[in-house]
Amino acid sequence: MTALLLLLGCLAAATQEPRVVERSFTSELELATDSFEITASEEGRSEEQQGPRLEREEAYEIEIADTLFDDQQPPAKFTRFYRTVMNSLRLSGSKSPLEKTVSAGLEGQRVTFEREENGRYVRSCEDDAVRQVQLNRLRADLSLARFLPPADPEGEREAETSFALSFGEFARILAPLEERPRRPHKKSAASVGGLNVAPAALTEPIAALLAGAEGELTVTPRARAEDDELPRNADLAFRFDATFDGSAGLLAAGAGEAPQEAQDEVQLVYEGSGTLAWDPESGRIELQCQGELRVSEHFTVRVEAGGKTGEARGRLALTGTLALEAREERGE
Repeated sequence: MTALLLLLGCLAAATQEPRVVERSFTSELELATDSFEITASEEGRSEEQQGPRLEREEAYEIEIADTLFDDQQPPAKFTRFYRTVMNSLRLSGSKSPLEKTVSAGLEGQRVTFEREENGRYVRSCEDDAVRQVQLNRLRADLSLARFLPPADPEGEREAETSFALSFGEFARILAPLEERPRRPHKKSAASVGGLNVAPAALTEPIAALLAGAEGELTVTPRARAEDDELPRNADLAFRFDATFDGSAGLLAAGAGEAPQEAQDEVQLVYEGSGTLAWDPESGRIELQCQGELRVSEHFTVRVEAGGKTGEARGRLALTGTLALEAREERGE
């Protein structure tokens, strides 16, 4: 009888359905120029002008489903189905407005993650069109569980006191596709002696501008309110500051010429609040946050080539909002 029970137990374990964890991430960003001034001079002529009112709109929508084949932490193997991967960007106000929508080549793809002895994951995809270099950049962990309060000393339930998370933890929600933010390719060369000013606040991905940010996100558990859907709830508050040197990509010089002077400092502040809700029984987690994003950029660039000189000084101030929403729920 004992042997029969053991056999039945093994059969039940073997036929147990794998666990599926579904996640969705959405964000919407709107930025508008507050002030943009340029002073340029060339061949003894000088001109001052007010730059155009520039607007930047950006949106992300990502839906993924992870199928876990074991209960290890972290799992030894899982597959991820990228149901939706959409990024849209719109820059307006200049002579050449930009508008594009891309799916990063991952939409509709299934990627397998297998953990090696050193703890790193090897990523693979059956579609050869998805390059390995792109697979290597994918995040292996997107779980929202890191935002939950830690267990109390007795381990019976979560602690009820506030705690803080670093910006590095929060950044995993800001850029859920890649381990590290990727900067765009440098602009093509301008004509010799010409000025091709490209402010970082408009050309750099927001995740790249935020990459070196410092600050904390505070999670404060609170009592359940009547309109709360889930049993556990917490309030979020955060402030992150970053300084970015955009001088390398500020100007495209021509024919191998380099600017004699290029200075560009971008200061960014992102602060706001949000909510966190979770159910320990079902494993459902919901996170929402919204905040004001302020970007201030000061730049100076001077070039001399082919007997021509040019100089530009500018001040770019942008304000906008960045709202994020993420949800984690086990599939049936």
